Amino acid sequence: MAKLTKIKRHYSAVYVVLFIVFLLAVPIRSHPEPRFVTSSEPPTNYSYAGSFTGTTTEIVKAVRDHLGWTKPIEVYPWSRAYRIALYTPDIVIFTAGKTEERKALGFTFIGPVSTRKHGVFTRADHQAAQPELIKSSQTPIAAMRSDWRSLLLEKQGNKVLNLAEHSQGLQMLMRGRVDYWVSSDLEAPVIAKSLGYKAADIKMVWIIKESKSYMAFSPDSSTDLIKTWQSAFRYLQESDFFAQEVKRWSHILGIELNYSQNSGYFIVQK
Repeated sequence: MAKLTKIKRHYSAVYVVLFIVFLLAVPIRSHPEPRFVTSSEPPTNYSYAGSFTGTTTEIVKAVRDHLGWTKPIEVYPWSRAYRIALYTPDIVIFTAGKTEERKALGFTFIGPVSTRKHGVFTRADHQAAQPELIKSSQTPIAAMRSDWRSLLLEKQGNKVLNLAEHSQGLQMLMRGRVDYWVSSDLEAPVIAKSLGYKAADIKMVWIIKESKSYMAFSPDSSTDLIKTWQSAFRYLQESDFFAQEVKRWSHILGIELNYSQNSGYFIVQK
């Protein structure tokens, strides 16, 4: 009996060793949290009431919190945020337009989170020239550096004055240093209000494009990480999150917003 007990103990020890070896041999599929990078672009991502917030920022925070992640949101000028995302995997950058160039570079887009009419603005009392004359005369148009709209205008032959922030362009416009500035129907009124102006002080003189904006994962990001994020985003869409956010942001911005899965946030046309 003693011999049998000794044999059992021996095989038990062997089994324990084999089990440990098996565990060590099995790859553990885990990924670090992504980094979150953005720039200041009201009302999708900006400082308000003492914190960094915005329509897209709150979506990012809600997805992040739902997944139990804790990394802070990093705020940079757009050109730097974009450069970080372009060369670093596992980055969530927002709010980003989906362009053919960015898709070719390997960005993965999740959303949309908003739909906007992008265009060129001027002062309300300024007699704007036709788009072709603005281009042929090489009249400068203020725009944010590395923004898809500035790149598109340059590609079309316009002279673009590249700036670090959207707000710089509006300040130059209102001070008469430039006559044209690139923005959108969603962000322009909010930027104007933040600088002490009224929405009525500016006007859009031509529409560049109506397009959707997204959250985007940087090239070479983990496929599992992207799928995890997509799944959590769908969870938000199936909850009452967006119904509550539409009410909140409509009140904050003084703009009647709506939300749909196909468009993200958009201004209700009256």
